[in-house]
Amino acid sequence: MGHPMQDRFVYNQEERDAYVAYYIAKCPVYISVYKFLYIDQETQEPDRKSAWIDKIFLEFDDGDLIGSLLKVHRWCVEKGDFIHRFHFSGRGIHAFIFTDPMIQNKENAVRNFQRWIKQELDIDLDVVGCSSTSRIFRYPNSFHFEKNRFCIPIPSNIVNDELTYEMLVNLSQKQQFCDPWFGSSLLSLKEWDTEDLMFEEPAPSADYDLSNLERHINIDYKEFPPCVQNLLREPDTDDYGKFLLILYLKDQIAIKHSFESQEIVSILKRVWCEGEFDHFFGDGMGNWPQRQHGGHRGTKFVSIMSRDYYMPNCEAIRERHYYKIANGRTEKVCYCPFKCGRNHPIYD
Repeated sequence: MGHPMQDRFVYNQEERDAYVAYYIAKCPVYISVYKFLYIDQETQEPDRKSAWIDKIFLEFDDGDLIGSLLKVHRWCVEKGDFIHRFHFSGRGIHAFIFTDPMIQNKENAVRNFQRWIKQELDIDLDVVGCSSTSRIFRYPNSFHFEKNRFCIPIPSNIVNDELTYEMLVNLSQKQQFCDPWFGSSLLSLKEWDTEDLMFEEPAPSADYDLSNLERHINIDYKEFPPCVQNLLREPDTDDYGKFLLILYLKDQIAIKHSFESQEIVSILKRVWCEGEFDHFFGDGMGNWPQRQHGGHRGTKFVSIMSRDYYMPNCEAIRERHYYKIANGRTEKVCYCPFKCGRNHPIYD
């Protein structure tokens, strides 16, 4: 659980309720979508592979929110009377479709289903943002301090063609202790439980023009996590650091603005030293003496932008480091400068 950064594991309803009671009047309260069967007691980190996938989480923040909610509701009712419920987050809508947890390829199964239903129902859904086992959401009946309203479960008796966004805003002026439940059966993810990702979406554009970069683009984004802030100050990080920075800028949701390829290249031009930028986007050897080849001519950038890579979670990033020579000394450089309380740079 978190307020908003995750800082506490709860093991039963009593611990959960005590945490909520302590923070609910002071700050936003969040809870993870999934529970975990194994937690390392020494590091206090969950084993992400042990996530209990008992639901599909969908978030609608853009487009026709009510239309997307009703499409999902009708699909659940008509295709199997699947157990589901909806929340109003204070801004967007959260949908939960409850599933049979007996699957092998957990994140793939979730992401494959989300991709499929996005295409099948033609709904506006950020699949990458919803499929992580690190995903959290606002606790029901907690307060959205920015919007000055509550995050409420949506009563089942108003989910029909008469539902409007304004109705949800009015209801959220106070807490709602209602029946939000629908359905009687669990959705099986067997059809989507594969080792490979299915239903690939069109790749984002990776077009850029090195002769027309934005020289004064702002790169001081305080909403970004410490590891990314660190990478924005590192002029000659290694290849993995470059991968992390580009992938974060491509997928980030910390600010409303989405970076196009040209903007990301402009940011990299300001961050990286001339040698490293030329190695990545041109023919240069760069600043690393152990390199035995010329530049990548932008091929790695295009690959990151055009393929469906997934940003590693914080545990994976903390395990990685590299060595660099500075002032005649070899230094160990960690991508994660310190534990900031997050479990994922983007989705937590």
